[in-house]
Amino acid sequence: MSQTIELKLAVGRLHTVKPCDICGGCTDKVSTFCEGRTSEGRHVVVCETCLMGGKDLIELNLGNRIEFLRSLTGKLKIPTLPASRAKK
Repeated sequence: MSQTIELKLAVGRLHTVKPCDICGGCTDKVSTFCEGRTSEGRHVVVCETCLMGGKDLIELNLGNRIEFLRSLTGKLKIPTLPASRAKK
């Protein structure tokens, strides 16, 4: 049985852009967004666009993002950093 992750509305002091874990977009320099932590301690952020779309849009966006990420498996050819940059 999977554990429920409770997310709460967060109000930041500064208008900060944060990456959305649901759709892959970002918050849009807003002071209010939604965030929480998994039982493993991973930070989870939901942007205002996903929040305004409601549960159905969140589920759709999350499903699309999972499908996209799975489609990348074994297909990425990523260059390595020069040794001088990798150490920094």
